[in-house]
Amino acid sequence: MSRLLILLPLLLVACNSTTTRIASESSIPIRNSVPHEEAQQLIFFAVIEGLYRDGVDTRTASAIAEIEEPAGIPHNFVYACPICTPALDAVRLYAARPGFYRDKQGRDTFGPGLDPELDERLLSADVKDRRKALQDLIEKWVDERIATSGFDEEKRGALLMAFREMRKQGMGLLQQFQSEEGPDIYLDFYRDWDACPSCDGANDAGQ
Repeated sequence: MSRLLILLPLLLVACNSTTTRIASESSIPIRNSVPHEEAQQLIFFAVIEGLYRDGVDTRTASAIAEIEEPAGIPHNFVYACPICTPALDAVRLYAARPGFYRDKQGRDTFGPGLDPELDERLLSADVKDRRKALQDLIEKWVDERIATSGFDEEKRGALLMAFREMRKQGMGLLQQFQSEEGPDIYLDFYRDWDACPSCDGANDAGQ
């Protein structure tokens, strides 16, 4: 036992140095494992509720949440963006949802599904149209969540201000990824992005 106590600090140092080395060698930013802020929680719940309420098809949800592997870059969201991240988490959770317990009809959602035209846009090979369709959905879902949350004017104003600040961070990341100084993998992926669809959608909500 005493020998283990002597070795424990050495093991901790070794583990910490290994973690630091892995992080320094990786070109992918590591997301901090901290609880989402209140505004981010609202986005998460707005999206997960909207997905269930509208009955979004699993194939569509999976396409929205598609990740470029092995880099880990989401196809329709800005990596590490504080608005995109909770929205993406919600879509990924929904896409992997189980069916309702012992539902005789095998149901796993509530709504009838998206309008076929909107569904087609979300699956489109036209990336700009696909992002615009996602932006419209995020705006709709966040707007509905705000409308039913019973916020007073002060709370609503603080929330919208938080959205604006998070969009600044998200757009800052996008511009960083598009710069020649960033890793080539980001530059290649985000080269033609002129906006963050989730950021614009959330910020257009509640106006």
